[in-house]
Amino acid sequence: MVNLMAAQLAKTNLRRDKVICRVSDPHLQILYHKAYELETICPTVLTEQAVFRHFPSKTACFCFTDRRMR
Repeated sequence: MVNLMAAQLAKTNLRRDKVICRVSDPHLQILYHKAYELETICPTVLTEQAVFRHFPSKTACFCFTDRRMR
């Protein structure tokens, strides 16, 4: 939430054309981009993309866990 507020302040008060907001949750990344018109970057999505680029899907098995799952 702090990143969102800081990005909004930078965009409005400092009048920056391009502001990038770091978001940990991929779902919030979409929300911030659409609702607040902010450029976003998500480490979770970047890691996932890097893993799938590095390992062809037919040769590897992936196990991703979500800490919110019980």
